[in-house]
Amino acid sequence: MSSRYSGGGSSIEQYVQQLPLLALVVLPLISAIFGLKYVNLKSVIHFQQGTLGSSPWRAATTMTFLSIPIFFVWCLCVPTPSAIFFQVGASLALLLTALTSSPILHYLPSPSLSMYYQLRYLSKPLRSIITMTQCVLLSAISIILLFLSASFLSTITNLSIYLVLPLIAYFSLFAVIFSGHSSMMNASFFLYIVVSILGIGIFLYYAVQDIQSFGTLVPVENFRVSDILSSLMVGFTVNFYLLNSSFQYQIYSPMPTMHKLRLTLTFYGVFQLFVSIFIFLCATIFLNFLREHCKFAMSFGSFFQFSKAILGNRIQVFTVCASCLCILSFCLQWTIMSLMTLTWEEFWAKKLRAWNPIQQLCSLQFGMLILTTIVVVLTVATNLARIPFGMQLPTIIYVLFSLFAIISGVTICGYYLPFCSATGAISSFMLTMIITAGNLTLYLMNNTPQKFQNSCILEDAVGNGTSVARAVSVDRVVYFVSHLPPQSQPIISLMVILFPKCVQ
Repeated sequence: MSSRYSGGGSSIEQYVQQLPLLALVVLPLISAIFGLKYVNLKSVIHFQQGTLGSSPWRAATTMTFLSIPIFFVWCLCVPTPSAIFFQVGASLALLLTALTSSPILHYLPSPSLSMYYQLRYLSKPLRSIITMTQCVLLSAISIILLFLSASFLSTITNLSIYLVLPLIAYFSLFAVIFSGHSSMMNASFFLYIVVSILGIGIFLYYAVQDIQSFGTLVPVENFRVSDILSSLMVGFTVNFYLLNSSFQYQIYSPMPTMHKLRLTLTFYGVFQLFVSIFIFLCATIFLNFLREHCKFAMSFGSFFQFSKAILGNRIQVFTVCASCLCILSFCLQWTIMSLMTLTWEEFWAKKLRAWNPIQQLCSLQFGMLILTTIVVVLTVATNLARIPFGMQLPTIIYVLFSLFAIISGVTICGYYLPFCSATGAISSFMLTMIITAGNLTLYLMNNTPQKFQNSCILEDAVGNGTSVARAVSVDRVVYFVSHLPPQSQPIISLMVILFPKCVQ
């Protein structure tokens, strides 16, 4: 790829490096101002369902934002053209949800989907198990998003990560704490859309100029049946979980009619397919850049160098970086809000029922502050412990996706298998957790975990090629399990939990 990057000396360009930092500060600040001036929250219901009405296309856009990092990371974990089938599986999950389970989701009397498990299985223990698992998942996702955002911003601005971590976390909180669900109905929501589209558009405009043909970018001979099937199944499982969990349900739950709900899901499917093409192109071009420049490992620094090699000047480079950080920050905002909604409905609402609406709202907002502080402390502790969080992200993603699959399995049993019982669901849940933990442990003990490294440096692609393993003195079944590709683990977890008959 040709290098068009040139460092300018004008007085304006010396401030250009702070564009990502300004975006992360100014956009939440504007959102908070709009929230205080126009939203006028007076109760927890206002926070959860909004005061400015509901819009299917805004809800669909918000859901699309939340799906971008997941698909981009999958493209990096499975660095082949087959990764695009992740989005095909996601579309199948969306179609299934819109046609079958959307009436159930529409008539749930709570913004927390955990209530469904008690209504369907008549079991408080199962509801508690699912709730705790989802709290762990949302907390882990919050930590990952905060860590990635802080690492990226620290790399391109040379600020200390310990300064950047609380800055990103509390400004992200500031963006939603005064408006709640109505943050997507504010005029400030357009700023996130404009910045994100501007960055991705500039990047692709210059990137495609160096591409001779689509065949050179996505070689047909690199499609593999195993990668296609794994991407398809994992895409279905992950997106089914997102649609049928508090992570995205809080966005479309206030829709007043079934027509608006299905219209939201339709818009989401169209937007997701459209955006996924650009995300796939960005990830593929980045991977091709790494293959051509073996001195760069897969990191935020490499992505920054990659952007400089593609784009024309400093303003464009830092605009693209600001766009990426806005997407991560936006996802962090809604993850924290989703975590707070879940904990409020499951643990706080009944205890504070006697309080007046304003007191309850203040308690919820204070709870968001506490949760954000806990996430910051855990992220700082992870960094102080020098845990190679970024390099080990593929393994962490596979673990999270496996948990997604387990919860999705319980949900599928509830939706489509009327003979499932609470006893069978709990037994299958626990059994699958044990089997999943055993499979992952066997794999990690006998293989080098997949890392975010340059493929031209790492000769053995874990899960896709030959891997050097220690001798395993066990039977052939255990040997087979220990050498399964890690990206297949979510599929195994889903199959295991669906295989037993969930009956008493």
